[in-house]
Amino acid sequence: MQKARATSARHCARRAWESDAALTMLIENYGQQDSCAAQISHLYASRGDADNAFRWLERGFAQRDARLAYLIAVPFFDPIKHDPRWPTFVKKIGFDT
Repeated sequence: MQKARATSARHCARRAWESDAALTMLIENYGQQDSCAAQISHLYASRGDADNAFRWLERGFAQRDARLAYLIAVPFFDPIKHDPRWPTFVKKIGFDT
């Protein structure tokens, strides 16, 4: 989803207000789709917002979001891998930590 990449790029470029607005729009327009929860969670994770990242990860799990299969392979989740919820969630979806 290109909107997710653009949102992440804005955040990395320290254009927080644009990134926040784009993330809000992404959630409003696509947040109810079954295939978007993992992408939204990775945006929160890349910002270091663990609470929202895990909220969307749990939502993705409940929706059976296929993109969770890439969870441990992509670096977007690195900022939240220190969180004590990480190994529990990773095991929950069937991966070893």
